[in-house]
Amino acid sequence: MSFKDRAKAREESRLTREQETAAQAALEIAHDAHESGDGWFEAEIDFRGTGSLNPYGNTGSDVNAASAGGFNPIASENRPAHGRLDALSRIEAEGWRLHTAQYVHVQLGEESRDKAFSSGQRTAIRGKITGIYLFQRA
Repeated sequence: MSFKDRAKAREESRLTREQETAAQAALEIAHDAHESGDGWFEAEIDFRGTGSLNPYGNTGSDVNAASAGGFNPIASENRPAHGRLDALSRIEAEGWRLHTAQYVHVQLGEESRDKAFSSGQRTAIRGKITGIYLFQRA
């Protein structure tokens, strides 16, 4: 495993830990909001990272993308073991009902390289997909 591969694996591991921490924090806030009698609860949970330049110079590949046809978060190969989708179920178990779910892309930076056999550059936008969930008291 090259240095670049190890660095990428460490970064993906760090992001997974941050996502699980954010999901746990959302669960605790949901519990507190329900206990205080709130009628609505909103949570933002990071869903997945996007964009990178691979060693072959291609751009725009999504982390955990299922296929060119699109990302299916319900497919078993895309479902995290302990993470975002499970967090929604646990929030509903606290007495909330999912009312609305929307997803936004948050740009975190960009990376560019010169093209191999032509002029110009390839640029990949790095970011993350964040889920914004609105829950109503059940």
